[in-house]
Amino acid sequence: MDIIIFSDIHNDVENLLTYFDKIKELKFDVIVCPGDFTDINTPKGFTQEDITKLIITELKGLKKPIMYVLYAGSEWKQCSRGALRAAPDSCEEKWRGSRKR
Repeated sequence: MDIIIFSDIHNDVENLLTYFDKIKELKFDVIVCPGDFTDINTPKGFTQEDITKLIITELKGLKKPIMYVLYAGSEWKQCSRGALRAAPDSCEEKWRGSRKR
């Protein structure tokens, strides 16, 4: 089994996306993200939940099983795997709009 690991993204979705074309060329069976999708310095207008949903949505675009760890501490008390199966359109639209500026 070939595994690709994404770790310590820390809100930097744009940097993650710069590697996606190369990643799509790789052969792997599963995506593992052990954590740190975000940190306390989220971009203005976004929550940690927004950023996490965006990252997971982008990773799902690779069409491979994803195993990830979410921090359910004081900064984001309402996280759950069920809530993150798909990012709502409003988060995606907010992200896409912010990238055009």
